Amino acid sequence: MVQEKPDHAEAMPQAGDLRNTPDGLFLRYCRGRLRSFPQRQILTLTGGLAVATLSSPQMGVTVMALALLGEGLDCLALRAVLGAARGGVVPRGARALVTVTAAIQAATILAAVGLTLWSADRFAADFFVSAFLASAVINAGLSLPHHTGSALARIAIHMGGLSALALRSLWETVQGVALVESHGYDLVGIAVLMIMTTGFLSFVRGAHRRQVAYDRALLDEKARLRAQEAKARQLALVAEHANDCVVITRRDGRITWVNDTFTRTTGYTFDEAVGRMPGDLLNAPDTDPETVRRLIEAHKSKVPIRIEVLNRRKDGSRFWMETSLTPIFNPDGSHAMTIGVERDISAMKEREAELARARQAAEDAASAKTRFLATMSHEIRTPMNAVIGMAELLREGPLALDQLHAVDTIVDSGRALLAIINDILDLARLQSGTPVIRKEPFSIFACVNGVIDLMEPLARAKGIDLAADLPVDTPPLIGDEGRLRQILVNLVGNAIKFTPSGSVRVALGLRRTGDIAQVEIGVIDTGIGIAEDRLEHVFDSFTQADGEITRRFGGTGLGLTISRLLAREMGGDIAARSSPGAGSDFRLTLSLAVAQNREARPIAAATPPPEIQTAGLRILVAEDNATNRLIVGRMLSATKAEIAFAEDGKAAVSRALDWSPDVIFMDISMPELDGIEATRRIRAAERAGDRPRARIVALTANAFDEDRQACIAAGFDAFLTKPLNKADLLGCLTFRPVQGAANGL
Repeated sequence: MVQEKPDHAEAMPQAGDLRNTPDGLFLRYCRGRLRSFPQRQILTLTGGLAVATLSSPQMGVTVMALALLGEGLDCLALRAVLGAARGGVVPRGARALVTVTAAIQAATILAAVGLTLWSADRFAADFFVSAFLASAVINAGLSLPHHTGSALARIAIHMGGLSALALRSLWETVQGVALVESHGYDLVGIAVLMIMTTGFLSFVRGAHRRQVAYDRALLDEKARLRAQEAKARQLALVAEHANDCVVITRRDGRITWVNDTFTRTTGYTFDEAVGRMPGDLLNAPDTDPETVRRLIEAHKSKVPIRIEVLNRRKDGSRFWMETSLTPIFNPDGSHAMTIGVERDISAMKEREAELARARQAAEDAASAKTRFLATMSHEIRTPMNAVIGMAELLREGPLALDQLHAVDTIVDSGRALLAIINDILDLARLQSGTPVIRKEPFSIFACVNGVIDLMEPLARAKGIDLAADLPVDTPPLIGDEGRLRQILVNLVGNAIKFTPSGSVRVALGLRRTGDIAQVEIGVIDTGIGIAEDRLEHVFDSFTQADGEITRRFGGTGLGLTISRLLAREMGGDIAARSSPGAGSDFRLTLSLAVAQNREARPIAAATPPPEIQTAGLRILVAEDNATNRLIVGRMLSATKAEIAFAEDGKAAVSRALDWSPDVIFMDISMPELDGIEATRRIRAAERAGDRPRARIVALTANAFDEDRQACIAAGFDAFLTKPLNKADLLGCLTFRPVQGAANGL
């Protein structure tokens, strides 16, 4: 890449401005004082020789030594300042230092002058000293615009010397000391020198201001002229050497000029392009006709346009161009020309295509992950259903005490393993960004109260007091009651788990602002507590406060991770405060909409429909797994119902239409025809033939929300996840189906 040269039109005024900035003036002062050092020493040498001749050689040497001492100290300070200045920036304290050394240098001159007066006869050296001090004032005044501090220090000291000399002469005159005629002239001369130096100082300052203003005006004018020339030159260079194609067309649309980039991009030379219509050169057979029409219409209407168009090179190859047309008008408003700037965007188009392919691949990967999770859920839950189901059936038989203990261990361990599987699948879905949150009206009071009722036996078994502070007048809210209950079960369960003795309190706070309710639910315990440096880590996956807690209390460390992810999916968060031995305070905050003109969905404890007898009930179990058929059959054997089995979805549809069962337990994943499609066909046949509506319950190892939604859409009445619980299975028989509703989903 060629390095650009600085624009002199811009550099010159900047240089002039920098010279006249406070830092620039100060540095000019430092350099000027150092350059003029030899010239000043001519005056020092002249004065010293005069004193040596008129007074004594020793006095002359002393006077020169004093003067050189002050000069040397001042010059050393100036050199140090210039050495420390970087990039034209004066270091801090430099001005004060130079002002001090300037005052010292002036004081040494004044001391030398005093010695001269002392060594000479009375009034003999007055005019000589006055002239010397006046020259020093003038010399200092020359630097007044550059460094006011140093100049004023010198002027004050030298003018003070002149004033003292004048006052001495005046005092002796007042006291009646005889005056010779020359002394009177000396006194008047001193006064004249003081007036002249004062006027000179004023002139110097005014001249400097005028010079600076003149220099700036001159620089600005030169910069303006140079900028205009540079602009014209740059515009010509831009058009000629731009990376974009530049095409100028006259009013009839024919090309009058193209740049070199156009030739390199399209393959058409300047002579081949001039006089032709751009479309005749560049349009390909597969160029979009609508794009061509818009370009022609924009040129005719004399309006700007920016558009992407597929073009063709001279060799026939295709490429994409972003074309921008801008009409140019004469002073009288007539159309002078149109300037077209075209940029090759073929690479960008290819990147867009690659991004589209990458996005599709990511979506495919996400879909594959979802399918994998569903498969894992199904494949793990299916054998777990057999393990837990058969163990529960075995527990119902006559067993010895040790055998019963062994079966209970199998059931408990199986359900613990199932809980871990559920947590891992939940976490994977949450971290993948898959939406899992519903928005339905619900009662937050009933939700929190239901969790308290659920966890009460666990707290009672540990001897822990579980209390709740719940306002009863809460409005119905819009949110996911199931996910909120899952969070609260985790929080309250952890509080009970990690509280060996004492209490756990759940407090619900709600503040309504218009249609939004700010909800805060606190779970406060008196348990073992958490160290401050571990508070945030308890929300990490597979993490607990420390290894000892894991060994003592068990668990995977996923509960709080899932709870926080769910809270954030719902637009809220969970925060924690705790200290070891002093308990913990977990706060769930949510912002939920208030339900308008809708009642919250009743909780499960609402008054159920009338119970019916199960004897003589026709039950069809559609399940392809023989073990699962055995388990469901054994669970239903005590109902005295008529039970039939179907090994796939197709057989389930045929059996349902021939036998008209009251309840159908339908597995979702079956060969020939899956449970969802089988249910659709059964529902369609019921509507077409005016048949009684069977209660269809989904049996599935896929516990994801989309599976539940698919079941609702297909016409299921209830949804049971594997491993099956006998009480839940029998509960699907004890309520009369409600026509057209999706009960239990």
